[in-house]
Amino acid sequence: MCIISPKLVEVGRHINIDLHTTTELESVRGEKGRFQVTLRRKPRYIDLEKCTACGECTQVCPVTLSNDFDQGLSPRKATFKLYPQAIPGGFMIDKRDRSPCTNACPTRSMLMPTWR
Repeated sequence: MCIISPKLVEVGRHINIDLHTTTELESVRGEKGRFQVTLRRKPRYIDLEKCTACGECTQVCPVTLSNDFDQGLSPRKATFKLYPQAIPGGFMIDKRDRSPCTNACPTRSMLMPTWR
């Protein structure tokens, strides 16, 4: 993280780079200088415009999962930030079913609607 975190911050501030977090590249078509890409964005279930990254949601979240960031060596809550220096700095919910963490949010207005 000592090497990559400053680079992530630099990329996040660059005017010619659009950062697509929680997004997977599905396909790339075209030729040099004229590419067309298809992206699939995973929902965060938390509105980054309203999230203050206070961490209150993580402290009260009753759902514990395996932490993918450290190869599953430690647990993490279903409401989480991937790592402390993550860009953007807001939290997300690893939603596999209806998460009880949403009820604990001190500013419930930051939660995105549930789509099924």
